[in-house]
Amino acid sequence: MAPRGIGFRVGIAAFTCVLLLVSPRGQSGTPQPDAAVEAMVSQVSTDRLVETTTALAGIPTRFSPTSGCATAGAAIYSFLSRLGIAVEYESFRYNSARVPVATAGRNVVASLPGTAVPERVLVLGAHYDSFSNNQFKVAPGADDNASGVAALLEIARILSRRRFALTIRFVAFDAEELGTFGSEHAAGLAKRRLETIAAMLNLDMIGYSAGGNRTLAIVHDRNSRPIARLFVQAASRYRAGVETVERMNVKWARSSDHASFWAAGYPALSIIENNPDNNPHYHHTSDTPDTLDFAFLTAVTRATLAAAATLAGGEQAPTDDRTASLRDRPRPECPRASR
Repeated sequence: MAPRGIGFRVGIAAFTCVLLLVSPRGQSGTPQPDAAVEAMVSQVSTDRLVETTTALAGIPTRFSPTSGCATAGAAIYSFLSRLGIAVEYESFRYNSARVPVATAGRNVVASLPGTAVPERVLVLGAHYDSFSNNQFKVAPGADDNASGVAALLEIARILSRRRFALTIRFVAFDAEELGTFGSEHAAGLAKRRLETIAAMLNLDMIGYSAGGNRTLAIVHDRNSRPIARLFVQAASRYRAGVETVERMNVKWARSSDHASFWAAGYPALSIIENNPDNNPHYHHTSDTPDTLDFAFLTAVTRATLAAAATLAGGEQAPTDDRTASLRDRPRPECPRASR
């Protein structure tokens, strides 16, 4: 599964610089598709998504305190390392009603440094632990959340071949099912470091389509509404093939990893199948790959990649400000195009 590079005449540094220069805040209308982003979206592989989802769900259980979860984390670490980007474990300790003894958890974190504004960070995340009605023995967690991790790794594979204006941080969170402990640690660490998180996109339960209803919910809080609008526009602009619906801070989306970033004051989105409670396999041993709609998962991955490339390239989220102009924005120093 080692990545294969593809050469382009114009380097990504020049590409992202152009995006920064030509995408003023508050610009009315939807920008035209960019050929480089279109090329990235087209590289999303259904076969890879199936392979990763099946491999993760094939671990008997990824319940956080078990060795299976550690095995999954190590596999994710290995995959990201092979992409040629810096990877590390981010360790923390937690305890909960289900695991009352203090237990070690670890996030897997990989960073792709930005070229123009590296201090601004786009976080892409998905939790890799699982849960079920027999969690210590059998918890395949195909939809929840091997599907999100598969999308995260596929997006990392494609984006890692290029460089963007913003820094991109890929995070596989541990211990989400026990209380979002991994993301609370990550968001709290970012806040203590005074980091500027431009946006956090959380992929959780994106592979099940109830009755063939392939609708993707983009859940946001008030602070994150502009990011949600950009996501919906990017999904449409790059013809990802998925219907999207914006939803405001719905109850069933408050217990996943984006909520930790909301609590820390950062803009974040929950990228999730609409009405996930419709999945009868949720938190059951029957949450297996054969219940998933991989065409839907592919479309969601394309939409998220399009939004991530757009955000990381420096395009501003849509606002109601019609007065901002190009001169209001700093002009980056553009590198020469590479061959």
